[in-house]
Amino acid sequence: MLVAFLATLCLIARGWADDDKDEFQPLCDGKSLKGWEFISADANAKLEDTWTVADGVIRCLGKPNGYLRTSDEFRNYVLKLDWRYPDAKDGNSGILLHCQKPDKVWPSSIQVQLHNPEAGSIYALGDSKADNGVMVADKAKPVGEWNTLELTCMDGKITVVLNDEKVGEVTGATPDKGPIALQSEGAEIQFRNVLLKKL
Repeated sequence: MLVAFLATLCLIARGWADDDKDEFQPLCDGKSLKGWEFISADANAKLEDTWTVADGVIRCLGKPNGYLRTSDEFRNYVLKLDWRYPDAKDGNSGILLHCQKPDKVWPSSIQVQLHNPEAGSIYALGDSKADNGVMVADKAKPVGEWNTLELTCMDGKITVVLNDEKVGEVTGATPDKGPIALQSEGAEIQFRNVLLKKL
């Protein structure tokens, strides 16, 4: 009964219509990190010392630097998730899209910034490229409150909607497919309702 309840938590997103459940699939089962790979700047670091999941919430302590990425790669999709910093006013993290080998800190990818003052900003890391970047300021909710992020990736165009407001879009993102990663970058951050719909 408890397992079914926790899995349901990963499927239910704040304010999302019931019919979304038929299209969006959870990337987290609410009780484990199955389907995710742990990459760390510290070769001796252990997954459970940085990343845990309980009650449908993925918790990252932020140290050491690194990321949790999907084992699968994706192209043309909508990614939805909730995130918050429980107590870090200057918390730093991000979503890495289309991650490329080799796994390192940091990989070539397109980053959607979750650093509190600039959450929603978009830029290319490493050898990745885009026609433009996006800078966003002061769109995140106060520390401790959940933010909702929706990312639409379609043929190299990435659109970011933060807390129901479209905050930016880049085009010409290359590569345009790859794993998705959640960053560990110094501050505790929490994620829930990590859902993906293929387009």
